[in-house]
Amino acid sequence: LTTSETTPGAVELRFPIGGEFNVRQDPISDEGLRSNGFLLYVDGYDNILVNGRGSKITIEATHGEWLCGFMEVNNSSGMQVKDIIIDYHPNSLYQIGGKVKNFEKDAGTFEVIVDTAVYKTYDVLKHYREGYFLSSEHSQKIGLKGVDFEMEESWEEARVNDTTFRFTCGSSEYGRYKDELEDGDYFVLSHRGGDVVYLNSGVDNFVLNNMTTHACRGRYFSINAGCGNSRCLNNSYLRTQGRIMGSSSGGVGVDRGDNVWYEGNRYEYSRDDMFHNGSNAGKGSVFRKNSLIGA
Repeated sequence: LTTSETTPGAVELRFPIGGEFNVRQDPISDEGLRSNGFLLYVDGYDNILVNGRGSKITIEATHGEWLCGFMEVNNSSGMQVKDIIIDYHPNSLYQIGGKVKNFEKDAGTFEVIVDTAVYKTYDVLKHYREGYFLSSEHSQKIGLKGVDFEMEESWEEARVNDTTFRFTCGSSEYGRYKDELEDGDYFVLSHRGGDVVYLNSGVDNFVLNNMTTHACRGRYFSINAGCGNSRCLNNSYLRTQGRIMGSSSGGVGVDRGDNVWYEGNRYEYSRDDMFHNGSNAGKGSVFRKNSLIGA
């Protein structure tokens, strides 16, 4: 749904009761197309109701620059999204890992003994651009952020043997904590998954209600500049690895989404921020009766 100016819509997108849908998002190469691959894109319509009625949507994405997310909204008011199960297909995670050896810290080169359980072909591996290190002693991420890395240009150069590959760290974050890295630490290669709901700009009175998500790798409910009066009520998040709420560009605060009501939500084994507020102080936000288990 897209229009040049805000227009009263009063449109309901209704899924069949208990329906199951598998959505595959391949990489978009045409520069004229939207490259972020959201399943639903709403721009300039008011009073839209997206009602899953218990339907399950499984999102599968390939190794393009962006992985498929569920919904992006711009310049719209009075929208509701409810009663949908969002499940990210295992193929969409594109995550592999293994123990590190032969670390040359000054050069930033190292080898990874890849777990065969999550082994990928070189055609998939060569598309990776981000990863992070886990301490072998504490099983915790080393450093605040991940690290860029590069592989050799060909399979023959990158492959040391059947399960060992050679990588080179990029500049991002590596230099800040390279002295903490040791052979035997774990290296995980990953893509960011697509966001579930992304409020881009000019969105007012948005309601997210009674949603369930499994293995979300992107942000669950991202609120950007000029969005106000959002409600996030009675949702369940299982093993969400991206931010539950907020945005990397500032989160919830002045001119970035005021008066957010967050109530009755349940989080299990979240791997990132439950509420990310960026550098701005929140304004008018309410948090009530939320539960957090096993973060």
